Amino acid sequence: MSWMTIHSGLERIGGNIVEIATERVRVLTDFGVGIGDSDVSDEHQMSDLEQHLLAGSLPRIEGIFETDQFQRVTLADRQTDQRPLVVILSHLHIDHMGGLIYLPSDAMVYMSESTWRLYQQLIQLGLEQLPACQMVPVNEDEWIDVEDISFCLKKSDHDVPGIASIWLETPDAKLIHSGDFRLHGTSPEDVLDWARAAHEWQPDILLIEGTTYSKGTDEGKVDSQEESNKARLYLASEAALVAEFKQLLKQQDQLIAINLYERNIERIVALHRAAQQLDKTFVMETAIAQLVRAFYPDEKIVEWSPAVRDEILTQPSKFILQNSYAHIDRLAEIGAGLYLHSNGTPLGDYDPEYAQMLSRVEAAGFEFQRFAVSGHATPEDILTIAKTVDATWTIPWHTFNPERLEQALEAIGLQPFMPSCQHSYDLAKGLCE
Repeated sequence: MSWMTIHSGLERIGGNIVEIATERVRVLTDFGVGIGDSDVSDEHQMSDLEQHLLAGSLPRIEGIFETDQFQRVTLADRQTDQRPLVVILSHLHIDHMGGLIYLPSDAMVYMSESTWRLYQQLIQLGLEQLPACQMVPVNEDEWIDVEDISFCLKKSDHDVPGIASIWLETPDAKLIHSGDFRLHGTSPEDVLDWARAAHEWQPDILLIEGTTYSKGTDEGKVDSQEESNKARLYLASEAALVAEFKQLLKQQDQLIAINLYERNIERIVALHRAAQQLDKTFVMETAIAQLVRAFYPDEKIVEWSPAVRDEILTQPSKFILQNSYAHIDRLAEIGAGLYLHSNGTPLGDYDPEYAQMLSRVEAAGFEFQRFAVSGHATPEDILTIAKTVDATWTIPWHTFNPERLEQALEAIGLQPFMPSCQHSYDLAKGLCE
């Protein structure tokens, strides 16, 4: 017998955790931290884990945490469940892996080799903490047996190296966790390949991300209106972003600073090479340069230094400055220019530091421009993948509006299923039982 329990992620973006279990093993796919539903005061000096559980940013799952030091949360300790604990990661975004540091040392965490390599680099740079659990890199397309459950990672496309869809087979069912994906990135064929292969495999269940079905989302669309008097620009694809970047380099006679998401290595390299083609010098922070070299060891990189700063002051229009929010003070040192916000942090106005960033960019004499591409599939592309896979049941999640995606799935002849959170479904009986 095997069971499926969705612990979180049905009506939210982030913190999506589903458990597939048998009497012999527990397997969770992804283990991220979501946005908590309430503020939790630390009046009792609780651990970070207990605060996350109280706030709802991590679900209360029996038998996987070490709970003996908890003060307010009552939860069965890891020692009460002797089954092996396995976690499989789709990719290395906080909302999919941010909870790994709270897992016990006996947990085995499997991930693609590229994800593992990126994780090691982030830990070395102090951008991630070293978890107590055991991290195991695996080859894509290689089936791994963990007791009586088998799994495989299939290469996909998102805005981070190592992204994969997760395939699982139990004694009773075949399941696929799509992970985050898109068809407007650098490798759309990888997404289409796993979707077509999935159709041949005939899965019983597809859990598919529905980010762009969330009410009010504008990811991936061009918005011509100004918001808070700041120009916004969403580009349709990574290729369109690079093309637009080249046009800006040809037109601008001032320094261009760009705030990039440090885990989107492919975009950083693409823009770096575009600058080189136009005889511009792309300057990277040391940490970003190290991340790039881990994947592109032959890339010729100029790193920020006082000497490079002096060169920028002499000929600002010859330079592009990669500038993370942690080093935004450097803008004031080098004068005016154009500031491109390209999915870097702080990401949006829901983050209090976003307003501070806008203020500091303006104070330094820079013009702010949103310069982003979504990491998530368009609504149309979500349906394309769901229809291609054609699972017996398709579960919409990773969205604030799963009902909207449910209706769209029904409209193209698929059978959606809206499970209840924390309910265990006996996979031998099917989801309708």
